[in-house]
Amino acid sequence: MVRLIKRGQVGLMLLVIMTVVIALVMSVASRSLSDTVLSRQEKESSAAFGVAETGIEQALNLLRQGSLPTPTQFLDSTGLVTGNYKVDNLTTYSLYVKELETAQLDLTGFPGGNLLIRWTKKGDVSEDKTTCSEGSGTMSAALEISAIMSGSNTIERSYLNPSDCDISGNNFESSSDGGVWVSQRNYVVPANTTSLRLRPIYSGATIVFDFALFSGTTIVK
Repeated sequence: MVRLIKRGQVGLMLLVIMTVVIALVMSVASRSLSDTVLSRQEKESSAAFGVAETGIEQALNLLRQGSLPTPTQFLDSTGLVTGNYKVDNLTTYSLYVKELETAQLDLTGFPGGNLLIRWTKKGDVSEDKTTCSEGSGTMSAALEISAIMSGSNTIERSYLNPSDCDISGNNFESSSDGGVWVSQRNYVVPANTTSLRLRPIYSGATIVFDFALFSGTTIVK
């Protein structure tokens, strides 16, 4: 009888220990999932806030210049007047991509046409290199553009040198000066392209493209 009681106690203790371990594992997994969701929400909120902030700054600038468009005005029963002002949509979106890393743009539903791509901030020592010698970190970024087309499993690649270092030996195409950006290229998006991959070569670079084209689509870095 004593031996049976001990066996029962051991079995009960093992059951309790297993329950505690399972509870701990579930708690850690739940916390990890929550952290991931919160991190994604913070990134999305930050991007939305940046777009809203830009719109507000544009409206304030127009107000200072006295060129703010006539608002749609409302008068409520208390005499409070409110108005809505429409400003131009944000036309550019930028992101920093490290050397040989890739940013992928979802072009599902894109009507086709040209896309103005600019990259590498002028005067930024981490991007704008003063030397022109082929190699990692010794010149401003070149850019690899990969267009992925639906139906045919075809990938069309283009390689562009920076405007300030047009090396002929790598057989890359040339780019032009982009004003405050070292390089720019008016890229013709091939028909049936479903996604576009941008990869800096030689150096990391901030890449800028038309935001309006990708409003509501996915940008994966």
